[in-house]
Amino acid sequence: MTLSASRTRVKRFARHTLWRSGSLNGKHSSFSALLPPDELFRPQASELMARAPRCPHGAWPEEMTSDFAAGLTGEPSVEAFLRKVDLGIYPQPRREQGTLDKWHISKLRAAIARRHGLRPDALAEDIADLI
Repeated sequence: MTLSASRTRVKRFARHTLWRSGSLNGKHSSFSALLPPDELFRPQASELMARAPRCPHGAWPEEMTSDFAAGLTGEPSVEAFLRKVDLGIYPQPRREQGTLDKWHISKLRAAIARRHGLRPDALAEDIADLI
């Protein structure tokens, strides 16, 4: 937690304490109105940070969680990647009881190829073409 986020939480705690004690009114406080608790604890814009995608050091794993999948697809955040999964741009993950959702690397690469108008099976090079 950053210093500014910590200060924000301390200020909100102080306002909540004043509100609960009844000391928070327009005459005896710098606050001009009573704030209900839900207003006191609403997350600030600076606290609503997206989860950053991750890129491995070395090779990409065959199956990956949402943070690595977001990194492979180049999405700006995990949340942006998951929204595109819900829209059908990227494939749904493999879901099994007791495990995290996982995406297979070949399905993600095929989805990326389709977005660029390429046939996924055309990506594999034929060794005869290289000779």
